[in-house]
Amino acid sequence: MPIPRPRRPFSLIQRSGRKYIYVRFKDPKTGEYGEIKSTKKTVWHEAEAVAWEWVTKGIPQKGGTVSLEFQSFLAYIHKLTGDEKKILAEKLRETNTYAAVIEHEKKQAVNFNEFLYNFWDYDNSPYVRQKIGETPDSIHRRHAADQKAIIEQHWKSFFTGKLLGEITRDMIKMFRLSLNDVWSKGKPLGPGRKQNIMQAGCYPLKWAYTEGLINNNPAAGLVAFNKSPRKPQILTPEMARVLFTVHWNDERAKIANMLAMTTGMRAGEIQGLRVQDVGDDRLYVRHSWNFKDGLKTTKTNRDRLVLTLPGIVPMLLNLAQKNPHGVSPESFVFWADLLPNKPVEGEVFLRGLRAALRLLGKSADEISKINFHAWRHFFTTYMLKRLSSRVLKSQTGHATDAMISHYSDHDLAEDELEIRTAQKELFKDMLPVKLLS
Repeated sequence: MPIPRPRRPFSLIQRSGRKYIYVRFKDPKTGEYGEIKSTKKTVWHEAEAVAWEWVTKGIPQKGGTVSLEFQSFLAYIHKLTGDEKKILAEKLRETNTYAAVIEHEKKQAVNFNEFLYNFWDYDNSPYVRQKIGETPDSIHRRHAADQKAIIEQHWKSFFTGKLLGEITRDMIKMFRLSLNDVWSKGKPLGPGRKQNIMQAGCYPLKWAYTEGLINNNPAAGLVAFNKSPRKPQILTPEMARVLFTVHWNDERAKIANMLAMTTGMRAGEIQGLRVQDVGDDRLYVRHSWNFKDGLKTTKTNRDRLVLTLPGIVPMLLNLAQKNPHGVSPESFVFWADLLPNKPVEGEVFLRGLRAALRLLGKSADEISKINFHAWRHFFTTYMLKRLSSRVLKSQTGHATDAMISHYSDHDLAEDELEIRTAQKELFKDMLPVKLLS
């Protein structure tokens, strides 16, 4: 009795005018035949042997081999509904599979690092265009450049080769954990720095989810680091009293530090100060400056009026007159040596401050903890003892609550005597008499 041959799950085809014999595999569930594939054989029994080998060992495909069942699955994908494709995408993502290659998820099939770079590309980012369209000056080139630098330094190597649609919560958690092993200048990263690094990549993921580019936000809830706020290092009134009695190599640095101490102005606001912003006994803070954006709006996007000690304005105007590029309403008070259309670098202010501290015998460790922004904390700390929070914020620009968001020049006029009295009381023993009267 002859042994029955197993029913073949395929059929062999000899195409007219073609050299090789082709095979088509049958879907075991539907009975339908799939696409044809060349066996590279010209003899029927050899072609059949190849087909049987593929049934047992896998059918060759670009990138590898697949089982007969998987080839049937691939054919079935084209019949899925939109909801079914979304469900399948989530299941594949859960297993760290390339979810982004599914037909309805083509927008996820972009290199993740390229997505992050593009997100922080100031000139081409859809996010930046969106932000500026909603609120002009809400994001600046310097911030975008800083974020892109973080991506390059920390995110790029960890996520090399990953697609946007592949990023999972576990990946973000592992990246977050890896920051514990990163050191900078001989020290492990602090909580604040680690949080900045996380935000550079997690914020784009949040935006991608909001915009419908991905189906969930894998970074949700993973940004914050527990940290205790570090108390800023500020000079004592006794140290400030002698600071300006030593020799300063750069007059611009000395005057900038004196202005920051007596007004609490930010470094960028001092750099952005132009001749037309100097009043008779006050300054009109309309701009800030940084090397990426140039002259831009203030940090709060609002102008403010800052009252000064009597001798400050003449000192500023005298400095402005020394501008080697000439003086005009648009020229910078704190001019640069080489270029007429930019102010001196802010680093000059800090170098001058630290050089003066060295002359006063401060140690290298003590000096390294003092930055130019310390003057803002100095002014706020000591003036808060003499002025109400509302009045003080009108001078420093810390306008962060609704009560003072519409603080007007009229309100300031009523508080002027209080401010000037507090200024003279605080600085009477720190500055020469000619600046106080």
